[in-house]
Amino acid sequence: MNPRKKSDIRFRHVNHLCDRVLRNLKTSEALILLIAWRHADVRSTFALSESRFAEQSGISQRQVIRILDGLIQAGALKILEPGVGTKSTRYKITGEPRGDTKKST
Repeated sequence: MNPRKKSDIRFRHVNHLCDRVLRNLKTSEALILLIAWRHADVRSTFALSESRFAEQSGISQRQVIRILDGLIQAGALKILEPGVGTKSTRYKITGEPRGDTKKST
């Protein structure tokens, strides 16, 4: 694939996330989703360990696991291949969360 085309696709993906998805997420969920996008390929798939998410976000690994579960429940992420042993779970960024995941205060 042409590098220019790849960057165009990724630019469209991040614009969609910013315009349609992130505003419906809690700040910590948005941060994790942006880190996921950073590691995703042009098909919006990625494999990154919870410990790497924690390291890059400054959020505890336990909280990262909760956030990933929440993003899956919201429909923003989908598991393509569960992690086994030292192999990380493979995810797809759907870009289509269902509803508002922010908790009302």
